[in-house]
Amino acid sequence: MNKRILIILLRVLIVSGSISFIFCGCSLKRQWVQQTTQIDSLQKRVAKLDSLQQYQGELLLELRADLGYRLEQIDQKIEQLDAKIEDNQYRVSRIGQKLGLRVPQSSSQTDTGASAQAVADPAALYNTAYLDFTRGNSDLAIQGFQEYLKLFPDTELSDNAQYWIGESYFTKKEWQMALIEFEKVEKNYPNGNKIPAAIYKIGLCYLNMGIRNRGKDSLRRVVQDFPDTPEASLAKERLDNLR
Repeated sequence: MNKRILIILLRVLIVSGSISFIFCGCSLKRQWVQQTTQIDSLQKRVAKLDSLQQYQGELLLELRADLGYRLEQIDQKIEQLDAKIEDNQYRVSRIGQKLGLRVPQSSSQTDTGASAQAVADPAALYNTAYLDFTRGNSDLAIQGFQEYLKLFPDTELSDNAQYWIGESYFTKKEWQMALIEFEKVEKNYPNGNKIPAAIYKIGLCYLNMGIRNRGKDSLRRVVQDFPDTPEASLAKERLDNLR
């Protein structure tokens, strides 16, 4: 083999080795890039998990605080209800003593099993309920007037008692209940003197409930059917403001 051939063979070997080295280097670089990308992705996922865990921890603390606040509110409501029950019990006892309630005894009650009925002063019972209304004790006033109507459904003050039940609900802004009770004034006591006031308040209930047409109709009825009453003036003024 001559010298020239040897030189050619050496050049071929050198070129082949360089090419192999280049391909090997490209493969290593590709692997390094892939690993770096995977590491970056893992780091981002870890950071996201850390952020989510922190958010969950903060949310848990907020939920615990909110739960504690709600439990305190429930405890307060229970205390208020207990106080209200005690107040009602005291009021019943006070009314009984004030009105001189007495239970008539009958020798036949044991045999017949009939219940005893209390006899009370109607004016005192009405005045007690009205006093509760003027003091802002709407719930007690409703109970008092309802008890009055139960015991004395047909007196000169019965229509007034029915009207003040409606007023008590109106004061509480319970428009639907107030409307029902005001309607009973005319229905149950068609000759009572509280009808103009009741119809006027019916109109206001409808207006507060957003039923303007029926509210206006009730106010117009007061003006037309009871023109000489104070409620007619109030109804006319309210109608003028609605135009």
